[in-house]
Amino acid sequence: MRNDEEEIKRKILVALQKHQQPNFFSKKRLIFSTIASFLIVTGYGLFKLFTPQEKIESNTIKKTSAFYFPMSFCGDISAGGTNKWYRVYVNYTDSNLRRIRKYYCCDAYVNAANQIIVASFYNRSKANKFVTELKSRGFNARRGTGTVVTTTRTRNVNHCK
Repeated sequence: MRNDEEEIKRKILVALQKHQQPNFFSKKRLIFSTIASFLIVTGYGLFKLFTPQEKIESNTIKKTSAFYFPMSFCGDISAGGTNKWYRVYVNYTDSNLRRIRKYYCCDAYVNAANQIIVASFYNRSKANKFVTELKSRGFNARRGTGTVVTTTRTRNVNHCK
């Protein structure tokens, strides 16, 4: 009887130890982890592949630019009166206009000379900085010589949104 009791106790202890041991390397767990890792890596790769370059560029602009693109209004706000304005121009193409309006300045427009007017500034230095920024983004931007214009005060600058 003593041997039978000891044998039963031993079997119970072995069974308890078996159930209490963590099963970190089970076959099912390993398969699940492998499949989950594959899906995550594949999904991220597809996301990067199908994210438009302009979208990536837009996010970069927000982080690295002195200007906070996209803006609903580019340039200085008019206080009214007669002032010298420095316009910022970009060569007109359909893609330039679409890209500028979507990712930079939604109020950009095409003038009668078939040029995109992106912004106008009172301050020539500020206009130059804006031109430099647009050039760094791949546009053939330039600043105008300065035109004296009489304007009324700008009341609402949120033209696009």
